[in-house]
Amino acid sequence: MSKRMIKFTPIAASVALTLGLTACGSDNDRNVYVPPVESFSSSDDAQFNVEVTGKAVKGAMMNAVVSVSTLDATGQSVPVAFRLEASSEAESFSGEGLSQDAADADLEANKIAGNPDDVLTNESGRYSIFLEDNFTGPVYITVKTSAEGDESFLRCDAYLGCGSYATAPEVDDVNDGDTAIEFGEWYKTDLELSVIKFVPAITADTSGASGAQGDPGVSRSLRANATFLTTIGSQLLLESQIEVHPTFIAEVNMSSLFQLMGPDNTFLIPELLADPSNGGAVDLSDVDGEEELSEGILAISQIASSIQGLDSISDVLSKLKTGIKDGKLNGSDDTEIAALAAKLQQAVTNTSNIFLAVATGDDAAIEAAILNAFNVVNPNATDAEKDAFILQAAGIAAKAKAAKNKAIKNGAATDASLALIAKKVKKALEKLGCTDNCEADDNFYAQLAVSVTAEVTASEAELVTLQA
Repeated sequence: MSKRMIKFTPIAASVALTLGLTACGSDNDRNVYVPPVESFSSSDDAQFNVEVTGKAVKGAMMNAVVSVSTLDATGQSVPVAFRLEASSEAESFSGEGLSQDAADADLEANKIAGNPDDVLTNESGRYSIFLEDNFTGPVYITVKTSAEGDESFLRCDAYLGCGSYATAPEVDDVNDGDTAIEFGEWYKTDLELSVIKFVPAITADTSGASGAQGDPGVSRSLRANATFLTTIGSQLLLESQIEVHPTFIAEVNMSSLFQLMGPDNTFLIPELLADPSNGGAVDLSDVDGEEELSEGILAISQIASSIQGLDSISDVLSKLKTGIKDGKLNGSDDTEIAALAAKLQQAVTNTSNIFLAVATGDDAAIEAAILNAFNVVNPNATDAEKDAFILQAAGIAAKAKAAKNKAIKNGAATDASLALIAKKVKKALEKLGCTDNCEADDNFYAQLAVSVTAEVTASEAELVTLQA
């Protein structure tokens, strides 16, 4: 609510005085009347009860810095008011200016001035922020870890590891004290993931709602995970430099998944096609059970794990984004992108082979799959390098098996379902992307409609079973 008011403010008085003095002369008859300067004010009572919550995972990003903004009509990032807790009562704000627009802008600036100084993720990469009740539009969220200067860390969920430490860390319950960054270990690196989530206008009664974590007073709660997929999508949206709306977001996300996974594999994840921020934030080294390990979620998680095992996550995401924007990853005319696509395919094949062994085999089978993947990736490894990795392989296999057991304990899957899904995903991921006909046609959308209908029917049947 804004109100218009004409009054003398310190600014108005100063302007009036200056003008008055300028007009003064020795002859009183020549004094000029200076009218009052018109001033405007704006006031509002605001509550922050629209929750946007999610996890930043490429493994999990712990103590990562979260930045929040919105996007204007040209797709540019601009500040937005938010809080870290739902409002228990309204906050009062006011603003003043020499025009109504200036007063309204001052009011909004005062709301933004109340934003928290720091927003950090927890150990699983989770964050939650609360927007104003009447907010609608895109919210742009970035989550960043740094190689130096803070306590942010990224967890490695790549089976073959994530490089080497410059200095071996101390031995603890996660790190074993050597210089290899192994599966499940925390390490420092520069990485930024992002997501653009569209917050729709309220269309229904939200009384009695609660947040994702059961927080009372939350009018709405939206999930906005930050993953490699949402990062590619958000960067493509920002580069368009046009207004971001739900249809545009859905189109970009659909194209990204179509290009990356290929037409057939896209049907594995109908629930994420329009908005991948609703899922896929799974750290294979520490599955918390928040998401069921369905075929689609497991496929995305294995691709994400494979990306982390490559040379530079940021470089990989940048090249994938460029390939998707150009309309082709596999067989790209850009030799660097084509080489990356081939390298990623091999990494994904290795990951799915290892995961299948984890899901279906014993310790020896897991260790054998890990060693085979190492030999494929490092065909020119010396005997010393092979011997060094053999010493690590048993420990990696043990961690991988423990992660699988934790996933089952947390309800993400059962032993039987995980074994079956692992086989299907391995088959699906044998070929990523598409080499021709890389545009979704009417036939694709018809098949997609069937897939979505089947997904809805299955969900409804599951709900009926739970309610029985």
